[in-house]
Amino acid sequence: MTDEFNRYYIKIRAILGIDSKTIFDELTEALGPDAPLYPTVRRWAKRFREGRDDVTDDPRSGRPISVLTDENVERVRQVIEDDPHSTYDDIMGETDLSRGTIERIIHDRLKMRKVTSRWVAHQLTDEQKQKRLRICRQNLEKFRNGTWHLCDVITGDETWIYHRQIGRKSSNATWVGENELPRTIVRRNRFEPRTLLCFFFKSTGSLLIHKVDKGKTIDHDYYIDNCLIPVINEIRKKEKSSRTTYKMLHDNGPPHTHPDVIDYLMEEGIEIIPHPPYSPDLAPLSTASELREIVNSFRKVAQAKLKEVGVGHRKTFGILRSLAKNKSIIITRPGKERGVVIMDRADYVQRMNAILDDRSAFTLINSDPTLENENELRTLMLLLKKEGFISDNEYNLACPTGSRPARIYGLPKLHKKKENYPLRPVMPATNTVTYVLGKMLTNRLNQLEASPYTVKDSLDFVKKIRASELVAKTMVSFYIKSLFTNFPLTYTIDLILDKMYPTCPSVCQYKQRSRLCVECQ
Repeated sequence: MTDEFNRYYIKIRAILGIDSKTIFDELTEALGPDAPLYPTVRRWAKRFREGRDDVTDDPRSGRPISVLTDENVERVRQVIEDDPHSTYDDIMGETDLSRGTIERIIHDRLKMRKVTSRWVAHQLTDEQKQKRLRICRQNLEKFRNGTWHLCDVITGDETWIYHRQIGRKSSNATWVGENELPRTIVRRNRFEPRTLLCFFFKSTGSLLIHKVDKGKTIDHDYYIDNCLIPVINEIRKKEKSSRTTYKMLHDNGPPHTHPDVIDYLMEEGIEIIPHPPYSPDLAPLSTASELREIVNSFRKVAQAKLKEVGVGHRKTFGILRSLAKNKSIIITRPGKERGVVIMDRADYVQRMNAILDDRSAFTLINSDPTLENENELRTLMLLLKKEGFISDNEYNLACPTGSRPARIYGLPKLHKKKENYPLRPVMPATNTVTYVLGKMLTNRLNQLEASPYTVKDSLDFVKKIRASELVAKTMVSFYIKSLFTNFPLTYTIDLILDKMYPTCPSVCQYKQRSRLCVECQ
């Protein structure tokens, strides 16, 4: 059936007062996929109601197809070659052709399309371009002949992640109603909160996501200690063969190309993949958007896995919520492991009372001394500031306000593998009287860390062990029970003061400090 027959039917039904939706349904039922679209039916029904009688199309205006001549095609080509950024308006002004003609010439005859120019960080010289081509060909050939394998490549980089993500232009599009203003999104500025992340991964997945603390700078030492060592330890744990030679791909940033970094990777048997100069498009992770895409891919996989076990998780949480309403039990966690522990409340209280009855560690008092201790500490800190022993910033940091007593609780030691698991007493010091004082003292005592007999953390311990020349020695680990609660306090203070102030008499002119120094007394 032709379009004119369809329009005759629409005309008759519209004159009879039938609405457009009913006419469309009737045509769809009769013609199936050959029926006209609903907008077409509605448009023609409106015309017939307004008095139109003709069912044929209106004559169309415009230039004849003869304008697509070789001469016009060449004119359009010349305008584009002179200025590749030309717009349709620019070409129309230069050639006097219509927009439709120009579109047909560009797309059908010239086979062109307009794309956004690619951003590059540097304008490469001919020598750098040749080096880039040579390195890429060499690397590609090694993968093709089997010398290198993708599964052996470790890659990573640093990138800034802004806390407020504004997304791309397409993702910010929103639906708005009639006469409704579109929503606005504030443009991100360079002072917004952001975090520097180091991201390392292999073809099998993520190896390390390291957050760089605020104020820290990534130099070659930081890069080795906090990035390379954890990454290499991670792959060594997972590797199936000690013969695997891993390759490291990172850009030419100063921390990456430092001689110490190169020497460390060579000692670990890691081969460095050459990276062309000024080639951010070949960097493993050059923009935050790429990291976001990687994270989103991991998130999609995780969401799919969660859906598979979602019902089981919901049942588990439902059971725990119902158990939480039972006042005869305690729901807690293990002391050193992951999991959930359910204990009888009466048994838990009995064990905690047994811990508190130990008078060598705890003393029963009749009133809360928090406010009195807070005032005494504030008075002491004010006196130390007046005598010049601490600065104004240290005074403001160490003065407590709104303190509260510490609360103790116990976590079962499931790793002891005993019949009656003992409880590990835990007493967080957060918001206690001496909590902020401890922060200030931490800054003061940090200078004592530079000692050959102390280690910062497990990574520092591994580094020192590897650098040692001990042969045929035995390492012994001592477990000290209740270490911090049994320190001789006076002796400890003397050691700290002697370490920080070797010439004690010249410093003890401050009376308040002399109270703490046994030698001066």
